Amino acid sequence: MNYIDDNNGNSDSYSNMDNIDNIDNIDNIDTYVNDTNDINSNGNARKVLLLVEDVIHALVIGLVIGLLIGIVFFIIGLIIGTGDVITAIEASRNAGFIVIGLLTFILAGMFLTNGKKKEEAVNPAFKRYFAILGYKSALLLIISGFIIVSFALDYLFLTID
Repeated sequence: MNYIDDNNGNSDSYSNMDNIDNIDNIDNIDTYVNDTNDINSNGNARKVLLLVEDVIHALVIGLVIGLLIGIVFFIIGLIIGTGDVITAIEASRNAGFIVIGLLTFILAGMFLTNGKKKEEAVNPAFKRYFAILGYKSALLLIISGFIIVSFALDYLFLTID
C-alpha cells in the first residue's frame, strides 16, 4: 500500500498500487483509493443507528408499560372512588410514581454490583431486542418512559383540579 500526496496539503488518502500493472490503462483511479475514514464512518454510522433504534425501542417500552399501569390504576381508582375521575387520575399518577421509585431502587442496586457482565452471560432474548444497550441502560430508558407518562398524568391532574 503506497501513500499518495496530492501536493495540496490533503495527504490523507492511501492507494493500493501493488495490483496495478500499467497505470496508463486505468480509466478510473478512484476505484483503487481506500479511504479508511469512509470505512470507519460507515461502521460507526451503523452502530449509531442501532443505538438510536435501541433508545427509541426502550422509551416506547417504558411508555407502553407506563400507560398500561396507568390505565389499570385509573380503573381501580374509578372503582374505589365510586366513579370520581379526579380520584382515578390521582390513583393512576401515584401508582406511576411508586413504580418509578421501585424501578429506580432496582437500578441503583444494579449500579452497586461490581463489574460488567461478560458478553456470554447476556441473555440472547435480550440481545434480540437491544443490539447495543445493556441491562442498566435499557432499564434507565424504560424508567424515563415511566417518568414521561407519570408527569403527563400529573399535569392532567393539576389542570383538572
